[in-house]
Amino acid sequence: MQRIVLAMVFAAALVGCQSQETSGGLAASTNTSAPIAEDSLALGTPVDPETAKDILPLDAAENEASGRGDTEGMIDRMLADDTVLVNATGRIVTKPQLMANIRHEFQKDPKRAASAPRPRHDEFWMRRFGDVVVASGRSTTVNPDKSFGPMRRYMAVFAKRRGQWFVLGRQVIPIDHKRPPDSAEVLGVMARAHASPTNTIVLGTEPESELREQINKLAIAQNEANFTGDSEHLMRDRLLADDILWLSPTGHVQTKAEYLAAVRAALEKNPNRKANKHDDFTVRRFGDVVIQLGRSTTPNPDMSPGPQRRYMNVFLNRRGQWWMIAHGPTPIVS
Repeated sequence: MQRIVLAMVFAAALVGCQSQETSGGLAASTNTSAPIAEDSLALGTPVDPETAKDILPLDAAENEASGRGDTEGMIDRMLADDTVLVNATGRIVTKPQLMANIRHEFQKDPKRAASAPRPRHDEFWMRRFGDVVVASGRSTTVNPDKSFGPMRRYMAVFAKRRGQWFVLGRQVIPIDHKRPPDSAEVLGVMARAHASPTNTIVLGTEPESELREQINKLAIAQNEANFTGDSEHLMRDRLLADDILWLSPTGHVQTKAEYLAAVRAALEKNPNRKANKHDDFTVRRFGDVVIQLGRSTTPNPDMSPGPQRRYMNVFLNRRGQWWMIAHGPTPIVS
């Protein structure tokens, strides 16, 4: 029965994507990457030196601007109004909410904020998929005494639009620790945030209902395959790109092979475990890339709702179907 269901999901995706390939209000930019061999599931290419030279300094500049309350508007200019953002507590935030919180933290004590050591960024990973670049890095808190504190893994999706690089999506995952919930102060700041009435930059489009349904079904199918040890090789052969950026819920990078091996090991350890529930979807299209957010709930032994994660999936349209090229889950704390 499961094989029939998964086959139906992918048949629908293949048919639908043939007509969806060039639709949407934002046309995909010219693909400057080398052609992909037909028998290869590696859908990306290495980032060329010129692009790397453009993007890597943005990370350092964004880090510095955050500590100074973005008084020069550098982060503000990097984010579109429809940039998809997930913070380190698993909360979906808007651009105005993020910017309001950055400025609020700076205004509480500008001198301290400006002089405080900025987090150290390293362990960079970048891969180009058509006209977007998927990037990741590690951010380590630097304490006042110069010792190192908590670490976070971030994932970002970049695209060059209007002559500059914009962030289309960004997610933060605590590495090997549980993040405290957002404080009442932070929640209050975000609740009062509002968008600028004079400066609007919208780079994506709302997907058609058929595409939205396809993407959500693919995420659900991936979740179900995870709990069968990928016995039908759905993730291996028909869904995950070989060069996918896969992040674990503890903030560690895994290759496709490492992730699939962990899936099989989990099934052998507990063949009776139940699949997570996936819901609360958000889908945004940026040319031939779709960014999807969803909520994953692990059932407790008594089937009551257990731990939850907010995940970000990045899909790329190639060969008439949608492939997952990046995934990151952030534990939800409240």
